[in-house]
Amino acid sequence: MKRILWFFCAALCLVLLCACGKKQPKPAAPEPEPEPEPIRIESLECSDGELTLRFHRDDDGRWVWTDNPGFALDGACVDALVDDAVALDALSPVPDAEGPEFYGLYDTRKYVTTGYSDGTSVTWRFGSRTDDGLYYASPESDPSRICLASGVLLEQAGQGIYVMAVLPELPALTEDQIQSVTVDRGGETAKYTLYNDQWRKDSRDITDPAELQALSDLLAAPALLRCVDYAPPEDAAQICGLNPPAAVVTVNCTDPDVTYTLTVGTYAEDGAARFVTLGADTTIYLMDAAVLDPLSGANE
Repeated sequence: MKRILWFFCAALCLVLLCACGKKQPKPAAPEPEPEPEPIRIESLECSDGELTLRFHRDDDGRWVWTDNPGFALDGACVDALVDDAVALDALSPVPDAEGPEFYGLYDTRKYVTTGYSDGTSVTWRFGSRTDDGLYYASPESDPSRICLASGVLLEQAGQGIYVMAVLPELPALTEDQIQSVTVDRGGETAKYTLYNDQWRKDSRDITDPAELQALSDLLAAPALLRCVDYAPPEDAAQICGLNPPAAVVTVNCTDPDVTYTLTVGTYAEDGAARFVTLGADTTIYLMDAAVLDPLSGANE
């Protein structure tokens, strides 16, 4: 019996020694708390008292024009406006300023509002314009803080949305990519082709320098100057001389996907540009008249 008891005590001591020698697992480190998402500007609204531009970010974080999210908006333009809006908060107050009404800040319709991802917003109101082009401005949260601010935000609003459009880029072409250029002027069609590095019109060599330059410009990807109307009303094409058009210029390429058509209308007010549409798109743009006139026959 004593032997059994001795063996039992020895086994128990061995178990205890093994347990003491085994490293205890370290407690799991606490899960780090997720960092809060940075607050960013989600919307921008600016008005010059007559025109108002509104922008917001879509689900992918890209800027869109709130009144028409399908508009081809250049987001970099909005980023620049946002920078100008944020810079307002750093303005220094005018020393010994009078009351807001003295600077045209009472019930003004000129304003800039930035909306943030945390649901807050900041509005600055703009009043009278100084002789050097600055505006008196104050935050809506503190109307007594009168500052002098740049008018770039108001000026941008006054120019409208179309100056912020992403313009289609016409392709830059080499001579071996061109099959022909056809110009339809009210039912009279002229066909321009390249033969032995020489442009020909209806099988005759071209000697007119302006006409040759216009064809060269078409190969060099002429730029659309700006958007005039993104979703024009029905009568816009007629007003701009696009229905019926002055000319329809088609650049036929070896690759059908590169071929494009310009419908040419009348002149803009300054006479230096003409209204055009590109392909089946009804959006109206301006293009340099110097490129179009020699081919459209407008100079005749």
